[in-house]
Amino acid sequence: MLLLYIKKDDRKHPPKFVRIIDLKEGKQENKVLYNAKVTDKELIGRLTSMLYCFIDGHIYYNSSVIKIRYDLLESKTVKRDLSEYEVFDYFHDILCHDEKGNETV
Repeated sequence: MLLLYIKKDDRKHPPKFVRIIDLKEGKQENKVLYNAKVTDKELIGRLTSMLYCFIDGHIYYNSSVIKIRYDLLESKTVKRDLSEYEVFDYFHDILCHDEKGNETV
């Protein structure tokens, strides 16, 4: 599960945070894999608009995808806090267009 939440305060632009939660079946408690402040306007805008498909750790929209690095989040060897740019990989123009302008994979 991917959540975007905004902490309420008196500032004009309150900070925004992302939380990634592991919802595997059969577990008593859901494990928080990542919880951090985000500043990337593209990510904030995409999550706020809800105009995307979230499938298997990938956020698909238009001709772009944001990949969530679950391999790093679940790694036992990563001993430090990860930045948002290490957790979210951005790929643009993933669909090709034919001579008629139709999208192809």
